Amino acid sequence: MDFENGPLEDTIYFPDSNAVLETGRARKDGTRHGLWRAYYKNGDLRAVGIYQDGKKEGKWKMYNREKKLLAEGHFQRNVPDGSWAWYDEKGGKRFERTYKNGFKEGNWIGYYSDGSLYGEAWFARSQLTGGIMFSPDGREMPMPTLGKLMERIVLLEGKNGTVKGEKPDSRENLWRFAINSGNPGKIKDLADNGIEIKQEYIDMICEKWYQANQNGGGYYGKETIAYFDTPQAMEAYRNDFGKNYLTQLRTDKQKVLTNYEKQSVIIRRCRDMLDALDLYDIVIRKRFIVKILSADHAEDARFTGEEVRCFWERGKMSVTDGIVYSSPIGETEKKDLMEIALDSYYTEPTVVQFLIDVGYPVNQGHFRKIASIRESYYRDLIPDEDGVSGVNYSESDVINADRTLRVVRRALGDLSLPDGIITSPDDVNMRVFPNGTSRVVTTISSGTLVNIRSEVIPKYWVHIKLENGKEGYVLGDFLKRI
Repeated sequence: MDFENGPLEDTIYFPDSNAVLETGRARKDGTRHGLWRAYYKNGDLRAVGIYQDGKKEGKWKMYNREKKLLAEGHFQRNVPDGSWAWYDEKGGKRFERTYKNGFKEGNWIGYYSDGSLYGEAWFARSQLTGGIMFSPDGREMPMPTLGKLMERIVLLEGKNGTVKGEKPDSRENLWRFAINSGNPGKIKDLADNGIEIKQEYIDMICEKWYQANQNGGGYYGKETIAYFDTPQAMEAYRNDFGKNYLTQLRTDKQKVLTNYEKQSVIIRRCRDMLDALDLYDIVIRKRFIVKILSADHAEDARFTGEEVRCFWERGKMSVTDGIVYSSPIGETEKKDLMEIALDSYYTEPTVVQFLIDVGYPVNQGHFRKIASIRESYYRDLIPDEDGVSGVNYSESDVINADRTLRVVRRALGDLSLPDGIITSPDDVNMRVFPNGTSRVVTTISSGTLVNIRSEVIPKYWVHIKLENGKEGYVLGDFLKRI
């Protein structure tokens, strides 16, 4: 097409360097008018085309970082209009479509790398209306819903199928409404009718689940409700509220229970929304799975093994996948999910059991790490000089650590592994004979793993063996069987 270059040459640079980002012609008032080129940071051409009065007009070409033509097509007043085509790295046509005033309109045609027909589809104002797909050997593939047809289109297009300025399917806004209202039926209806399932929608459902869990609808919510029935809660309320402590305790418990039920409904609806999309190839991001395994603060959401399974299976993850994981101090290293789960400040036995069930390996290092975590829980429950205890952890955290130790010990299948742990505010004397006057063999610190040689009964002496081979007796009050 004919065009007129503006009288001025304009150059735009990358904000963090002197490399040219764009260059072209402009009117005296700065409006882009004429031929413009855009560049990658290394100076290679990224796009070339014409502006008229500040709007893209006529034919434009886009190039990849390998300097190969990526896409070409026409604009009219800044929106795609007419024929567009996308190419693969070898220069073969990958797919083509037409636009009308910014909307996808008419035929979409896709090709396999050998040039054979991948499929055809038809659009009206960016809404998918029908189509047909083929396997590489030319057989027609069944498409039970428009959603499956759209999924095949998106699979071929990848991240390059959108043109800046194109107008989306007007029904896309219904996705956010359906997710926010927790409507699995509407979610399925949208997907089945060919409205693209964007990754951001799956992310929204996952984050909604996480927030509901964090707000008291999941594991921590159950734990909080159970706390009100403990002697510790009775004593704390009695100290704080005096003779009316029972009334206040029941009031607070009811508030927590009401909130738990409300948040649990949200969680159930999130699960139902994911289930509603089971026909489709949705993916839970790996970073979200890492997030749900990494409870580093008391207020973080905590998930059970059954919930982790729900996300893991949709995450298309393999046991061999390594994840670049950022530690709390900012360093990064490659870990598997078992290592990440055991780096959490809160161990959950059902999560560890699930990871073992799907094939994640455990070793003696994991076993000893859990024992160390368990000791930190136990220490937190010992009152300090001001009588304060349980600042970060609760008795249930200790119980969970004990269960996790049993899970890992059972998975290792090594009967020679320690089956007991010393639990005491102070160091414990291990004696030669089962009495308090016999010679002290050694002093054992709390958290030490031991092998138990006799029955554990409080106030009675128990025969134990240390990992260094030394044997002796300690009181059963200071010993916990794993």
